[in-house]
Amino acid sequence: MTSRRDLLLDRLARLQPAAKRSRGYRTAVNLLGKKFLLAAPSTQLALLQAAAFMVDVLEKLPVT
Repeated sequence: MTSRRDLLLDRLARLQPAAKRSRGYRTAVNLLGKKFLLAAPSTQLALLQAAAFMVDVLEKLPVT
């Protein structure tokens, strides 16, 4: 699961600056940060799924 987390963090790092200013970006970073590290394995899976959804949405945002 940590490799999936690392992949999502990498995708977050490659987002456009406009996407990084959004609340969704902060939410995804929060989900993959301390919450993920302290969570039980089953909860980690749910956090990964939620963060992946947020990253997918952020990657589709129009560039402004």
